[in-house]
Amino acid sequence: MHLGAVNLCSMTTYKSRTDREIRQLAQDCVDGKIYGTWFGEESVNAFPAFNSPETVKHFQDTGVFHLFQYLAKALPDENNGIPLFQSYETLSRYDAARLEQAIHRLTRHKK
Repeated sequence: MHLGAVNLCSMTTYKSRTDREIRQLAQDCVDGKIYGTWFGEESVNAFPAFNSPETVKHFQDTGVFHLFQYLAKALPDENNGIPLFQSYETLSRYDAARLEQAIHRLTRHKK
């Protein structure tokens, strides 16, 4: 399946997420609504159009650490049980750590 070319020129430096956005993302993660590259090495296969060496280098240069997307936006196809996406959202290393902390706070309160 060909998903089209990626316009790297449209991707600029990463803009940090607000506390409110991080809290909402954490809740959506806990609720199972999001799939991201933090699910393991094979999870990058969920974003095939964005998995070229040039794109990965550009992500590194612009501060992107993880890709994610809401499962509701998954394509009808799968790859060995991994959902496929034509679009993505991004997290920096800093925001990924903030998200992880927010998820821990939410799950600690559920116990």
